[in-house]
Amino acid sequence: MKILFLSYYFEPDLGAGAFRNTALANELSKTYKEIEIDVCSTAPIRYDTYKKTFNISEKKENLIINRFETVKSSSSFFNHILSFFIFAWKVKKFVKGKKYDLVFASSSRLMTAFLGANIAKSKKCILYLDIRDIFRDVLREMNKGIFFLTFPFFYLIEIYTIKKARKINLVSEGFEPYFKKNFPNSDLSFFTNGIDDDFLELNNKILNKKNKKINILYAGNIGLGQSLENFLPKLAKKLKYSHDFNVIGDGGKKKELKSKIEEDNICNIILKNPMTREDLIEEYLKADILFLHLNNLEAFEKVLPSKIFEYAAMNKPILAGVSGFAKDFMIKNISDCVFFSPGKIDEAYSAINKIKLNEEINRIKFVENFSRKKITVNLAKDIYSILYG
Repeated sequence: MKILFLSYYFEPDLGAGAFRNTALANELSKTYKEIEIDVCSTAPIRYDTYKKTFNISEKKENLIINRFETVKSSSSFFNHILSFFIFAWKVKKFVKGKKYDLVFASSSRLMTAFLGANIAKSKKCILYLDIRDIFRDVLREMNKGIFFLTFPFFYLIEIYTIKKARKINLVSEGFEPYFKKNFPNSDLSFFTNGIDDDFLELNNKILNKKNKKINILYAGNIGLGQSLENFLPKLAKKLKYSHDFNVIGDGGKKKELKSKIEEDNICNIILKNPMTREDLIEEYLKADILFLHLNNLEAFEKVLPSKIFEYAAMNKPILAGVSGFAKDFMIKNISDCVFFSPGKIDEAYSAINKIKLNEEINRIKFVENFSRKKITVNLAKDIYSILYG
């Protein structure tokens, strides 16, 4: 049996998609030796400021990883389009003449899923989709002009792609109503993101603090989806004498955030570029509070940010500007979270003052239930059952 494994991001790239799919490909390879796996991904492109050496092609027993060079995605919508078309062209060239029994495609922007559907149709094989976002939903709210221009195109692509799939996994149960309404006959599963092994042995580690001010850390994308540029400078200004904000990441709105920090002469926001998991863990350990924020858009009420899982594993208070499914999930599963409405400065200020530091936090049950290993094992079993079912 042979699987074509499509993931736009893969190690050594950063981000939820890369971490999730690297772990899954390795699990499939290790557990099911009789299956040959061709991984097709890009060379590291997620962040312009993150540089990492990599091999174009890499073989590990029954797993072959192919990384195709494209253009840097950057923050430009058209750069994203160009990058994907280069990737798709190279993948189609790579699979020409090859036979596969199943195509697995993990996708947040729909097009990798569409590529998987197109290849599965041409190869007359099974399609298994892993959906990490509802692209049309997000595009409609984040760029209405492009949405209305491209609506017929993406509408037809979505229908074609979803109906071709034998099985669809959704990383957030918040997506379920959308799929039940639009694709009621789809066979759905819900394997979320999870906590990597790197974060599972840190509970007793505490780094000595040199700064007397309270350290609030944000790690992740800095884009339209987070709206930090509109929110964080105003909040930081209210807390300039008591709190520092460490912001680690990159994205389309980082320059705008930096510009607003400089314009308002804000000295308690420190911007840092994306970093390796090892260095990021050190930053987590130095933090007092972990911070999460999503833009106040309806589309984000369905999502479950992958960052939640890393944050929860650290046994530190979480300050969350989220609503909808993410908030419900955190209330149900994660202790010691304080919430405020996305974009609401005064609510965030009040929420911060409610946080009690230096209290013992134990989230061992959450860590056990949502370990990346456990989730990945079960997702791999599900793919195997579809392949041999």
